[in-house]
Amino acid sequence: MVILGVLGMLNIGLILFTISASQTEQTARLRQTTAAYMQQTSHTVRAVDHFMTYTIVNDDDLTLLTTIPKNEQSYDAIKPLEHIRSRVFDFQYSSGNAYQFFIYSPSNDFFANISPLEMSYDRYLAMQSHVRREKSDASWQQVTLLGKIYLLHRLTYEGAVLYCVIAPESLTAPLRQSTLRSGDGAYLSLNGLPLTKSPNTRKAATARQLNFNGEDYNLPFSLHITVRQFNLPEQLTVIQIVIVLLSTVIGILAFVGVVYLWRNFAIPLRSFSSALSVITEDNADEKIKNYRISEIDAVNEQIRSLLSQTKKLKLSLYEQEIAQKQSQIQLMRIQLRPHFYLNILSTIDSMIQISETKNAHALIMATTKYLRYLLRTNADLVPLAEELQLVTEYVQIQQIRYGHDVLALSVTVPPTLHLYCVPQLIVQVFVENAVKYGVTFDQQTQVGVAGNLVTHHAQNYLHLRVSNTGPWFPDTLLTQLNEGHPPLPSQGQHIGIANVFSRLRMLYGTDFALHFTNLDTGGIAIDIEIPAHTGKTPKELAHDASTARR
Repeated sequence: MVILGVLGMLNIGLILFTISASQTEQTARLRQTTAAYMQQTSHTVRAVDHFMTYTIVNDDDLTLLTTIPKNEQSYDAIKPLEHIRSRVFDFQYSSGNAYQFFIYSPSNDFFANISPLEMSYDRYLAMQSHVRREKSDASWQQVTLLGKIYLLHRLTYEGAVLYCVIAPESLTAPLRQSTLRSGDGAYLSLNGLPLTKSPNTRKAATARQLNFNGEDYNLPFSLHITVRQFNLPEQLTVIQIVIVLLSTVIGILAFVGVVYLWRNFAIPLRSFSSALSVITEDNADEKIKNYRISEIDAVNEQIRSLLSQTKKLKLSLYEQEIAQKQSQIQLMRIQLRPHFYLNILSTIDSMIQISETKNAHALIMATTKYLRYLLRTNADLVPLAEELQLVTEYVQIQQIRYGHDVLALSVTVPPTLHLYCVPQLIVQVFVENAVKYGVTFDQQTQVGVAGNLVTHHAQNYLHLRVSNTGPWFPDTLLTQLNEGHPPLPSQGQHIGIANVFSRLRMLYGTDFALHFTNLDTGGIAIDIEIPAHTGKTPKELAHDASTARR
């Protein structure tokens, strides 16, 4: 036992030495890595300062901005700002987007960002107010915008003031992400005052702190790093020491315990194991026979509780599957929208360039109503009245783009059907398809939407027909659609139709019909049949429709 005690003490001493050596090595590596980071940051800060100095002294566009009359918004007045932004954008390829640049001209009270904003618009306005009332001449200073601290670099030359703003968290982020471990901290200080949240006082008392003076690296700020006294591997090593001390006691008790367990547990548990093999969910309420172990009753309760939780888990998995299907439906609805937004923005830009401001304004207002509806609700089903209103607004948008003599819409749906619910965008998808593939400029394209109620097997169905006078579906595609196999979305064509098929299957299973026809008189028709139901009271639907119109 004496020899074992001596060996145990030697083992403990070796472990303590290992911990000390490990901490020393980790600290040395951390100092080396952080020093390299500070040098790199110093290089970036010098590059920012050089860029700002060159820009404010030599950039003619900057001088032009100081002469812009207040509130001037013409393109010629803003053109110098776009030139400066282009050069700043090129510079940010090397410095990163965390460094944000602003310009201010006191003579005409002109203030603007010349780099992409990495802060909220409210903080942008707070920055503007700070610049206008600023009295300090310090090159580097701390500024607080709506409770958030920023590091601000100021440069003034001949009536123009150039600012560079960066969040301290952005400067320490590379260290936190790649070098520091969980529980470690890093913060900056300027003139002895912390720029970011310093570590908790109680934790700092038991932690090692490394300080990097900014003057040693030609930086305006200093860096402070707190490292936990004992990291996880070292804590595990301490636990190992305790285990070594307890091993002797455990060894003494082991023999007595084995004998006791064999006589009082091993033999009874063999019989208990055989009894467990016949337990199922159906007979879980039956108690297991007592085999001289008082804990058997508690185990029996745990087993029954486990079986009950298994049933709940099955129900939970079923509910999760339903939620997943709803998420898939939401994703499909989102896929129907982006390309339309891009086309509208391109059209508005073209109208503005050719000075068609009246049409551009009308298009913006129509698009606003259209988007307000899309963003107003995430419901899978909406009243038919709202869907028809959406279609009308969509066609109005396209008529502004192409002209009323190119596109016309006819809606012949009885008002009695307006309260019935349909999947959101189901009609709009086919109307959009008609515009996309059917509009020509040699004759007017007629788009029609009609609806009525039909009955199959004593059940009412809502029947909708969307038709247009555009070109026919190719025979191969027509056959494929009527067989219920639309092109895959990955093929890049008819994504909306493929999503309609998927949404209808998720919402109604097989209880729907979707048929495509090439009309003999020219054009195509799509017939949709879905179960007819409102899902809401007429009062609720009328309130929803009134809200949508507002």
